[in-house]
Order: sequence, then structure tokens, then C-alpha cells
Amino acid sequence: MIAEQIDRLCEVLSALESRHRQLYQMAEEKQEAIIAVEIDDLMEVVEREEELLEDINDLEARRQSLSDKLTGSIEEIEPGQFNLSALIEYLENESILSDLREKLAAQQDSLQNLLQDLERLNEQNRELLLEAMKFNEFSLKVLLQGATPNSTYQPDGSGREDNGGQSSSIIDRRA
Repeated sequence: MIAEQIDRLCEVLSALESRHRQLYQMAEEKQEAIIAVEIDDLMEVVEREEELLEDINDLEARRQSLSDKLTGSIEEIEPGQFNLSALIEYLENESILSDLREKLAAQQDSLQNLLQDLERLNEQNRELLLEAMKFNEFSLKVLLQGATPNSTYQPDGSGREDNGGQSSSIIDRRA
């Protein structure tokens, strides 16, 4: 009974790892789109990412359900204290389940490493987006403020005093 539940948990963890690998690939695609300033591509990736996150949430609910069942089956692990590390530690004392322990430990390591890599990549993307937003804000300020008085020069290098009453803004705000 416990072996079957652990085996199902391994299947769910494997599916979670697969979905997170897809999520990582999408994060790389987002980074490429951000760098290339391809907004349409970025939006398409975000839409696909949202669908994948729904799938991940469903798998996470299944993982939690299996964890709850295992908690009820294993007296050595108190409710609320169940996690993969606790399960792996419990399985160290169960020689007949050593294959499952090794499988779980490998999945835990792989998933933890993948999640750390994904977190780093998402942080890089966040920083890239912030820089892009700062650049856009700066560009808009320049466009809206336009040239300030004396910001252009005459052929002899002296500043122009008067622009003939015309607006010095690059964009005509009255439009």
C-alpha cells in the first residue's frame, strides 16, 4: 500500500519536473523576446506559460493529496511535518523500499536544482523588464519635454536665444 502511494508520488513528481522544464524553456524564450523587444512574442509566451501553470497547479494538488494519504499511512511522520526529506529519511529505515527511496531522492535533487535555475532565470527576466521600463520612461520624458531653451547651437557654437515663439517640444502636445 505505501509502496504504491510512493510510486504514484514519484509519477507526479516526474510530471512536475517535466512541466517545470517546459516552464524553464519558456522563461528562456521570454528572455530572448525581452532582449529583442519582441512584444508579440513575449505575450504569446506568457499566454502559453499561464496554461502550463494551470497544469502545474493541478499536479501540485495531486502531489498534496498523495502526501496527505502518505502522512496518514506512516505513523513516524507527524501530520504537518510531511515533506520529501522526511519521507526519504523514513525510507532509509525500510530496507524493502530502498529503490523507492533512491528514486525519490534523485527526483528531489533534480527538481530542487531545476527550481533554483528557474528562479535565477526569472530574476534575470524581472531585471531586464525593469531596465526596459526605465528606458521607456526616459524616452517618453525626452519626447514629451523636447529640447530645452538654448539646447541647440548656432554655427559659431553659441546657444540660440529664441526659437521664434515656436514650441521646443519634439511632440506637439496640442495635437
